[in-house]
Amino acid sequence: MKDAFAELIGYMLRCACVVIAFVLLPGCAPTIADISLPPPQAPTCSIPRLPPVPKDVKLDIFMDKIDANAGGELLLRGYVACRSAAAPAK
Repeated sequence: MKDAFAELIGYMLRCACVVIAFVLLPGCAPTIADISLPPPQAPTCSIPRLPPVPKDVKLDIFMDKIDANAGGELLLRGYVACRSAAAPAK
């Protein structure tokens, strides 16, 4: 009977140690502080701003010939400026 009582006490102590270990030891769950990121910043780029599109635009491009009025020329020059600014550096 004494051995059974000692086994029961030993079993209860082992269970208590396991429960205490689960409660006291830190887990691997991420917290808000672990995954906090810096606030996003607006990209800084040198893409030029386009002027508003004129009311009268004529732009005719065929192969290497361009026929444009003042509005079409403004639009085409703005497109080329933006395209060259956005192109990757070589």
